[in-house]
Amino acid sequence: MAGIITSGGFTKAAAEGILKDVYIGPVNRLINQKSVLLGRVQREAEGVSGRQVIVPLHVEANERVITTGRGGKLPDPKSQVYDKATVLTKYYYGRIKIDGPTIADLKDDMGAFLRATESEMQGLAETAASKQNQQLFGKGDGVRALVDGNPLANATDIDLRQPWGFPNYAFSKGTQYLRKGQLVIFVRGSSFITNSTGHEITVVSPALGANGRITIAANTMDLADGDKVVLCSHDAITSGNFTLDSEFNNAILGLGAAIDDTSVYLGVDPAVRPIWKANILGNGGTVRSIEEDLIQQLVDVIETNSMGSGPTAFLTTHGLRRQYAALLRNDRRFPGMTEVDGGFGVKRTVLMFQGGNIEIPIFVDRDCPAGFWWGVDEGQFRFYQKAAWNWMDDDGSILHRLPDDDAFQATLRLYTEFATGARNRHGLLKDLAE
Repeated sequence: MAGIITSGGFTKAAAEGILKDVYIGPVNRLINQKSVLLGRVQREAEGVSGRQVIVPLHVEANERVITTGRGGKLPDPKSQVYDKATVLTKYYYGRIKIDGPTIADLKDDMGAFLRATESEMQGLAETAASKQNQQLFGKGDGVRALVDGNPLANATDIDLRQPWGFPNYAFSKGTQYLRKGQLVIFVRGSSFITNSTGHEITVVSPALGANGRITIAANTMDLADGDKVVLCSHDAITSGNFTLDSEFNNAILGLGAAIDDTSVYLGVDPAVRPIWKANILGNGGTVRSIEEDLIQQLVDVIETNSMGSGPTAFLTTHGLRRQYAALLRNDRRFPGMTEVDGGFGVKRTVLMFQGGNIEIPIFVDRDCPAGFWWGVDEGQFRFYQKAAWNWMDDDGSILHRLPDDDAFQATLRLYTEFATGARNRHGLLKDLAE
């Protein structure tokens, strides 16, 4: 084939038009509708320049407001302290493959092309939605789990713990963010582990081991407790390319990075700028049941440390929402469900928390880590991106022939980052029993 062209005139250009005009809108809607945060947080093109994002930061308040005696000296002038962070956008990619015989069978039928590619596009959109949403809860380092224990050399069954590196509760699963068919490498500290060339996950077993287990196709490594599990793009990863061809330090800065009180975030150290601390209410690693008073404490501490601006939404797990609903029923308060705007034309039905004079919606997300109850001010987060998901067509063509293969490929991409410029307006309740 010299291109996608048949006797009836069905051309490569026509196929590309279908991919671009028919599919790209629904793909973006499907991806965005799958995620609570994607639907509720504003997009921001301003400040996005090429591969960089400029995030404005409020790092210190002007506290020079006082009362004096009549005729007293005015307070020395001072300004609010603002800073800006320059961070690199993160790069999402997904590809579809359409084989030559399928194209040849379509003849001059555009409807057949739509039917032939529909399942590919649906699958790609579902996967893109899942991976982007998973990263929204991570720390940006791409570490999806840690190796649990000290596996035997060359072992293909590998026990895991601590999804996204979060605390290891008895009910958390190290397999939460891993799926069959993914390629993974293993990193020790910040170094590539020899022979960790990109191993395919053949089985995911959440019920095995203390916190879940994966099986990989082959293993010539000697793994150790605490080694990091990272997704990669191909099976020929080396120490020279693993920092480019994997998610290691290439994931978006999710809630795990933004809502923390000790880590450096966007280049600002909370030990130097105390206002740059999120509000964390833990229990020293000892799990406790969710209580209304704990939730109210979270609301209060966020309002206190952000001069009255409280959370606009909660994000948690299905298990913790069930426990909260049970609390209301036990007090003979029968919780009704409220319909709220989920963005992109989606209505979500949620429980509400009565926090003083305001009602705060409680959203659940399958990708929320176990034992966590996030409180976020959605207006203080942004998705920084110039454009939505789009086809890679910089050379004017969407479909490209695969070398040494009777097939064509198309690449979907998104350049983005997720960040907040007011870390103290968010909080987290953790160490909660599921």
